[in-house]
Amino acid sequence: MDGLGTREKHINFVSNHNGSFPSDIILSTLSAPLSVALTSVVLPLLLPTRYVLLQYSSRIWIHLLIETLTVVCPILLSFTLLSSSTVLNPIVLLLLITSLMICAPKWWNPNIPVLNRLFSFPLPGKKPSFLTNYRAGMNLATAICILAVDFSIFPRRFAKTETYGYSLMDVGVGSFVIANGLLGSSQNQAAKAWSKSFPLLLLGIFRLIAVKLSNYHEHVTEYGVHWNFFFTLAVVKIAPSLMKTNCRPIIVSFALLAIYELGLKLGLETWILSDYPRNNLISANREGIFSLLGYMALYYASCELGDYIKIPRTLFKEWLRLLMVLICLSLLGWICLQCSESVLGIPSRRLANTSFCLWMLTYNLIIMASYLLVDLLLVTFDVQREIDNAADTLSLPVFREPYLLRFINYNGLIFFLLANLLTGLVNMTFDTIHMTPLASVVLLFSYCTVLCLCVAGMYLWRMRI
Repeated sequence: MDGLGTREKHINFVSNHNGSFPSDIILSTLSAPLSVALTSVVLPLLLPTRYVLLQYSSRIWIHLLIETLTVVCPILLSFTLLSSSTVLNPIVLLLLITSLMICAPKWWNPNIPVLNRLFSFPLPGKKPSFLTNYRAGMNLATAICILAVDFSIFPRRFAKTETYGYSLMDVGVGSFVIANGLLGSSQNQAAKAWSKSFPLLLLGIFRLIAVKLSNYHEHVTEYGVHWNFFFTLAVVKIAPSLMKTNCRPIIVSFALLAIYELGLKLGLETWILSDYPRNNLISANREGIFSLLGYMALYYASCELGDYIKIPRTLFKEWLRLLMVLICLSLLGWICLQCSESVLGIPSRRLANTSFCLWMLTYNLIIMASYLLVDLLLVTFDVQREIDNAADTLSLPVFREPYLLRFINYNGLIFFLLANLLTGLVNMTFDTIHMTPLASVVLLFSYCTVLCLCVAGMYLWRMRI
């Protein structure tokens, strides 16, 4: 088959899909927070506690290998070989984790009155473990998806929707925007905002040039002819420095959504989704340019949430209260999403309309709550360490934040850029569409391993870009 035929085949393979159901997407990604718990109970069984600490660098590569298996494999298998059993996957993982906790004495000691001292257990930390795990887990899941979608083993219901609907790959860009908003600010200074956005702009230009020169297959209706994910993220980070306002971020978010939704209903939606010629810069990139209003609203809403999450907390019961708030917000978001669907229409990634923004907020609230729940459960089983007299048990729990996720979070942008580069390299080297399931999983796992080794090396040698 000639090069043009291969390109067209790839485009058709990833286009014109209708997605799945919200519950299917949520259940398929629960493997990510559960993988943190799996790592936490497996490591003490395979490595002595003193060798699990990062400063014992002679054992860190063994540690990393174990974490690659316990963190990457559950997510990868949930998206590929085991994608047909989205309900069963988290149940099996939960049963496995529970069995390991009960069977291992280190994790289960009924003679220690854990519950009596749990609520007053000190749990300080400027950077909560669950937030690191959430951001890095989202980055890892996205990296897996952008290559896996080119394999037949990746179900088409998970591929990006063409116009409207829910799909696993549709949550990627929205989750990135929310993750940045959680740790960002709605009042960024211009110089600081530009310094953070400039690398993203460069990456966007680099990707644009690379795609055009290599004639790499691209889905034009995703962002447009020239626009891409990096441009969207760059503009969203710059916008708060240009929109000087004293209003709360959530008010700005509501205002942006109201204005944008009004524009969509007055004809903008029809034009964006039409086959209107892409004969100028704006019409050629209409999806990427106009969806910015939705993503900016999403960013401001996540800034509001981030302001609440960043409130200093020092006790277990304060973090438990945060978990209750996240669960309540998830329920509220779900109700608002159903109302928005009935009144305004179903979500559209291409438009980043109100329903899509509500879906993104609800989805990420559920996943964040899952990570926090896992974190607090690990603390519950780890309170007994405070009672021990051994020197290596007096510190905060070392297993709540897998080092692999810490490495990814340390260089998140580079991790995602490497994922894009390796995705292009794999697609130009292999006929991914026709690979067998076993070969597909082996290649995808090898790809993830290379990515993890790269960011691990950069972290250990303190290389941050």
